[in-house]
Amino acid sequence: MAVVGFGQDDSGGKDLLDSIAHSIFEQDYSEKEWLQLKVAGKLAANPNTFTDDHIFVACPSAREVWNCAGLEIQPGEHKRPWIFGKELNLPSQVHVHVMTVLLWHIWKARNGLIFDKQASSAQDIIRRCITDMDAWSCRYKELRTHLRCWRDYLSSRL
Repeated sequence: MAVVGFGQDDSGGKDLLDSIAHSIFEQDYSEKEWLQLKVAGKLAANPNTFTDDHIFVACPSAREVWNCAGLEIQPGEHKRPWIFGKELNLPSQVHVHVMTVLLWHIWKARNGLIFDKQASSAQDIIRRCITDMDAWSCRYKELRTHLRCWRDYLSSRL
């Protein structure tokens, strides 16, 4: 399976997003897992349901998350999370971090549905993002107030 990277930061170096992309897209699925996907109809019905554009942008569940969060995202923009969400005029210092958390939880919810048959609403996914932001806020010493602005914004959208 090919790696679908999130790209590079403005300095040209690889960043945290690349490692997340690696963990998301370069997984070696066992034959059993692929069979589970096919049996679930996720690949058999429409092979495009496994593209990154579908998973993060076109999938109705992903669209609900973006709509609930008040974000506009176009195909391909999930690979460049510093692009979408700028219209919100929230602190840019943690913007990419928040977008990455949203992408990560969309991915986790998708896996929960496919492998555990556990559905998540857009509100559930955003709540999990907020929980992660709270858990990691201690790591944002000087940027804690910026992260808090995003957290409060997402909370207000629930």
